[in-house]
Amino acid sequence: MSKFNRELARARARSRRTGAAVALAVAVVAVAAAAFFVYTRGIAVSVSPAAAAASAVVGIARGVGFAVGGKVYSAGDVTITVAAPGFITETVDVAAGRRGNLVEVVMREAPSMLLLAASPALPETRWFVDGALVASGAGATAEVKPGMRRVRADHPHHEVATFTVNIKRGEEVSRTVNLARLSGRLHVTTVPPGATVTMDGATAGTAPLAIDVGGGSHALTVTLAGRKTVRDTVTVTNAAPAVTRNYNLPPLDATVRFALSPAGGTLLVNGRRIRNTDAVTVTAGREHTAAYAKPGHGRQVRKFTAAAGASNVVRMTLRAETGEVKVTSTPPATVTVDGTVAGATPLDLRLSTAPHTITLSKPNYRSVTRTVTPSTGGVKRVDAVLKTEMQARLEESPALYKNHAGMTMKLFARPGAVNMGAPRHEKGRRANEFERAVRLARPFYVALHETTVAQFGLFQSGKAGPPTAPVTNVAWADAAAFCNWLSAREGLQPFYARRNGGWVKAGGGSDGYRLPSEAEWEYLARKAGRPQQTRFTWGDQAQVPPRAGNFADESAKGKTASYIPRYTDGFAGLAPVGSFPADRAGLFDLSGNASEWVHDVYSLTPPRGGAIEVDPMGAAHGGAHVFKGSNWRSASLTELRASFRETSAGGRDDLGFRVARYLYGGNHAAQ
Repeated sequence: MSKFNRELARARARSRRTGAAVALAVAVVAVAAAAFFVYTRGIAVSVSPAAAAASAVVGIARGVGFAVGGKVYSAGDVTITVAAPGFITETVDVAAGRRGNLVEVVMREAPSMLLLAASPALPETRWFVDGALVASGAGATAEVKPGMRRVRADHPHHEVATFTVNIKRGEEVSRTVNLARLSGRLHVTTVPPGATVTMDGATAGTAPLAIDVGGGSHALTVTLAGRKTVRDTVTVTNAAPAVTRNYNLPPLDATVRFALSPAGGTLLVNGRRIRNTDAVTVTAGREHTAAYAKPGHGRQVRKFTAAAGASNVVRMTLRAETGEVKVTSTPPATVTVDGTVAGATPLDLRLSTAPHTITLSKPNYRSVTRTVTPSTGGVKRVDAVLKTEMQARLEESPALYKNHAGMTMKLFARPGAVNMGAPRHEKGRRANEFERAVRLARPFYVALHETTVAQFGLFQSGKAGPPTAPVTNVAWADAAAFCNWLSAREGLQPFYARRNGGWVKAGGGSDGYRLPSEAEWEYLARKAGRPQQTRFTWGDQAQVPPRAGNFADESAKGKTASYIPRYTDGFAGLAPVGSFPADRAGLFDLSGNASEWVHDVYSLTPPRGGAIEVDPMGAAHGGAHVFKGSNWRSASLTELRASFRETSAGGRDDLGFRVARYLYGGNHAAQ
């Protein structure tokens, strides 16, 4: 065999070996694929909607496997993709454990986009798709549904541009819209006519006129000789391409100065009050009305016409006027006119016809002030009745008031006369009960109730007892100090002053708080509110009527020196103030409960016979003071009588006080 044939034989042998190897490999792959298909059985992929399913392509994005005929084959976990024209590609993770199962994929349509631009690029452009506003600006990007869409570009100063576009699913379409400048019409008229119209700095013509104008805002100036210039801005839009303006041109203003004599009056120009008379603005060339008036002078009215740009002066001079005033009073009084003494009543005055303040005054009387405006047509009269200060204060004062300590004070405006003490033959009378004729002239207030523990505690703490019980164990000096404290709290003149370590009546009249005088106390207990004077607070009968007061009753038997048989008041000791009905004076507990300190110094000196004492307050100073009235320990006829009087060196547990004060003080104290 030749060398060539040997080489050929070897080549054929190699070819046979290669073919056998390839066949073996194909067989192995075929067997493996067959085994893979048998083992996995594939995962079916269902695609919706139908439009996507018709062209959907399934692929493997991650993992080992392949897709064939709408199925996915893999030996482990894979991520598949589903793509279709016009739809968004969907990605789905498929686990190996889902062999033989169905995977459902719902595909979403890809958006269709319109890319719009305006030429010129105007930011005020508004874009509409199928009639709905989608954007504003020089351009717009709008996501729309596939199909035939109508697009409108609207800029207020340009013509509206519209077009249609047929856009497919997932398609992006770009359009540039050319905006044509709007052409409008402007009509201008003026009153009066003939005014020059300037638009955007250029003369447009003489009114009335009609001109073509472009869309947008335009500055107008309208001028006419002798009239105020009018400036305006008109705007032409595609919604209102025709604009009409009618201008009423007012006359020019003129400045007027008013020369007025005398100064200081009231100036009206055309019914409007003018304050700056040196520069008054009025319409030029028209007639105006000025009116000037001042109290004490006649009124002047003038018509005038002012020219623009000229020096206009209007002069107005008023004539002084006077009237007669007659002033009378009872009693005669001093007359003051506008703060200057003019004489005494009766008085005839001639005053300017301006308002004047006339005051009539007299010492110790309440002044009367009137305002009067004289007139040229008759006599004005001022007639007054002056009241004494006492009368005036009396009329102004309330019948009751509550003071700082919470006490209700009652006014006794016209007290009158009372006979103090008792005649010698009166049963139960004591030798110190001197008969005295007294007249109480000054109005005074007195507390309805005795001072309570709580009220005294506002001044000085530490007193024992229920808050509403009368305070007791109070020395006369402590009661006087309480009165001064209360006066200070209310701004009243203190009634008491310190002298040599004690309290005495202060000099001069005082309206401050004090203790009632002995005469006032007896007046309140025997005469006030009664048709005639009585021996007891309840009357003249010696028998104590029920509920007359807190005395030594049946419950005090064995506790007090004596008691009132067959009388029961419900209290073995002190009772809260006001526990019993008020007496005829409207006061509480003048009899019973606690005896009461009065202002007077205790004296055993008999009064001068026949003299009537007026508002007596006792000696100016001395030793012990008087206390009046019965108390919860009282049972004897002597103590129950209103004329009973006693003294004590200090406080006692059955002795308290109530407060009083004069209505007025100062210079009127002696009236």
